[in-house]
Formats: sequence, C-alpha cells, structure tokens
Amino acid sequence: MATSGVCVISGLYTPEQCQAMHGQFRDLVQQIHPEWTDWERDFDHNQLFLSRKGMYRAGGLCHQQYVWDIRQDPRIVDIFAHLYGVERTELFVSMDSVCVRGPCVPTEQECREWYHLDQTRTPDPVCFQGFLSLLDMPETESPLRVWPGWHRVPILKDFPPPSHLVNYYPLPSSLEAKLRAYYPNESLERTLVPCKAGSFVLWDSRLPHMGGNSLQETLGRHVVYVSMQPKAWAGRWAAEDGVQPEKAHDDLVKQRCEAFRALCNTTHWSSTTLVINPPPPHPENWPGTGREGEFLREPTAFVPRPALSALGRSLVGLDEPMHNASRCSIM
Repeated sequence: MATSGVCVISGLYTPEQCQAMHGQFRDLVQQIHPEWTDWERDFDHNQLFLSRKGMYRAGGLCHQQYVWDIRQDPRIVDIFAHLYGVERTELFVSMDSVCVRGPCVPTEQECREWYHLDQTRTPDPVCFQGFLSLLDMPETESPLRVWPGWHRVPILKDFPPPSHLVNYYPLPSSLEAKLRAYYPNESLERTLVPCKAGSFVLWDSRLPHMGGNSLQETLGRHVVYVSMQPKAWAGRWAAEDGVQPEKAHDDLVKQRCEAFRALCNTTHWSSTTLVINPPPPHPENWPGTGREGEFLREPTAFVPRPALSALGRSLVGLDEPMHNASRCSIM
C-alpha cells in the first residue's frame, strides 16, 4: 500500500455470499423493471435510474441492505480503523455509490479514460477508499486501473484545485501532458488491479485511478464502494471557512443523518460529507432528455430502510453527541 498506493485483500467473502448479495440487486431490479425477465439479455445499466457508466448515485440504490451489511461489517471497519489508527466507533462511513453492469459491449464514451484523484487540494489528510467486488474481475474485464506510486507525487501542491471542498480532481489528457513534463522521472505506466469475487480493493485517494474501460465485458461488474475517515476530522477546515469547529461538526452530523433518512448518496470524504444526489425533480422538469419515464420508476420506492447494527449507527452518526443538542434528532 505504501509503495504502490493500492492493495487487494482476497477472500473476505465467499463466492456463495457474493452471489447472494448480487442476487439481492437483481431482485430489486426485477421489481423496478418487471419486463426485464432475463438478466443476461435485458439488463441495461444505461436504462436503470440515473446510471452513469453503471454507477448508481441516486434513488436509494446505495442504501440496500446488503450494501449496509458490507459497510458495517466489523472486518471492513477494522481495515480503516487500522489505517487511521483509531477505534471503530471513531469513524464516519461514506454513503457511496454502487456500480453494476451486466455483460455488455461498453459504449465509446464508457471506454474513454477518466483518471482522477478523490482528494482535496491538500495532500494531507488522505482518504482511504475501496470497494468489495461481488463478481470476478480478471484483466479482461473492467478492473480498477491506477498509476502506481503516484500517491507520493505532489500533484495537488503543484497543480492545486480551487477549493478544499472539491474532493474530485480529474486528470484530463491536457493535464497529463503537463504532468509528464513536470515529473520526468515518474512513470505514467497504467496498471490493472484484477481481483476475485469477495476481494476488498483498497487505495489511497491521492492515487490516479479509474474504473476499467474494457472493450468487452463478458462477466459484468458489481462493486460496492466503501470509504471511511475519522470523526475527529469533521471540523478540520472550519477556520478556513470562517466557521466554529463545533458548528462544523454539528452541521456535518445533521447532514449525514438527513442523507441517511432520505436515502441519498454522499461523496467519498465522510469527514466533509457532501450530499451529491438529493431526490430528483419531477419528470416534467427534465424536458427533452429522452429518459423522462425513467423517473417514474424511482428505486427509492422499492428500497426498504436498511437495518443498522450499533456499529452501523455509529458510522452514520445517528447517535453522535452534538455540541448544541444531545444527539442527532433526525432518527
């Protein structure tokens, strides 16, 4: 991890457990689209609610029970607790995306490179992020792709983004050319990170990475993204924003509780949670998209509220002490 910026923890879940969780997603899709009677033939990630390259960032799809079972799995939490040197209960979890694609021939747009960093303008602190893969991802499919070792290169110092609130930093080809010139001793070799079903893939948010862009996907892709950060980081940029740290902490906890209640997604950075997908507007507000009917099948209506363990509640912040209240009053 320290050398390349990425690692694979194999065998965390059995193939049978992975198939059962994959089946839960398929069952949900069947409820939303009963006309899709054959998964291999009918499932189209581009036609499922607000998908972008098979990434589901709305409609409650990131709050399915199996997704929360992964997030609140003590083994997963312990990985992040070890990396940050804190206790389990001292972490916030992101309410991050799920990516599912069936066997398909990706579109031209999906095959384009989109390397990026999930990092703010400062190289410190860092966000460790990962995903659990529920399907095998050999090199011929769409595994994670990275620039190994580049988490140690001060890209964000030399080419800073405009704000610390931006924790997504794209690396377009125009910037890549500058990077080659600015860091002539660094290799821009791309590396694939294949893995078996049940593996947890973990990387440093400063590492340039992207989801794969294979020309043919015969197995499909199903990954559940998980990232965590210490709760103590909640007010880290409060002074720069002109906000008291105590207020920053309370605002963050309220926002996280509200996101969970509304089944919304958040960004990777759980210490500066940004709700990225509030419920979409009514279809009439989306004229000319060609996808208006899709909004009539918002998955939230089909996603029951997930059951959380005591650890899961702590990871959300539902029982988090507040400076101006006893605890979050959302739930």
